[in-house]
Amino acid sequence: MAIDPHDARATLDRLGPELRERVAEAAQRLEVPGVAVGISFGGHEDYASYGVTSVTNPLPVDEHTLFQIGSTGKTFTGTAMMALVERGLVDLNAPVRKYLPDLELQDEYVTAHVTVGQLLNHTSGWAGDFFLDGGYGDDALANYVARLAEAPQEHPLGERVSYSNSAVSVAGRVIEVVTDQTFEAAVRELVLEPLG
Repeated sequence: MAIDPHDARATLDRLGPELRERVAEAAQRLEVPGVAVGISFGGHEDYASYGVTSVTNPLPVDEHTLFQIGSTGKTFTGTAMMALVERGLVDLNAPVRKYLPDLELQDEYVTAHVTVGQLLNHTSGWAGDFFLDGGYGDDALANYVARLAEAPQEHPLGERVSYSNSAVSVAGRVIEVVTDQTFEAAVRELVLEPLG
């Protein structure tokens, strides 16, 4: 696809049909029920969408369809944390309790010794798919982390890598405490605004 930076709208108009064709082809090939792609170029936007929201609730997908962000949020969490490390506000080798002194887990050794880095590299050892409803308020992460003492320790700290939604949630809470902001506000300031 050729891109003409001098005439963004005309470029997007010209490339739009090919984009929509590629999106539809990829969705069909990968058996994705629905997808939306957005492009922002030179102050102009274009969208390509295909399919339905789900096979059980088949609403058409368009540029206004909301999708769950899922594990993509881990990228934002890690990037925000590294911005804090770069600023000298977080040490990846420091125990999490340095930032969350009230942290309580089932295993007291893990509670005292788990590091911020181990939250991000998935070696904390406690149940990674420990799903609790922390609510929808600004205190959702704090509520969730306060209940992590209920999460079973599945293997010793640092022994193995095990994908951990719960550990990354604790990292999000560290970000909140260090920045004195909600996770969303901190990510906006540390990641999204610098990216423009």
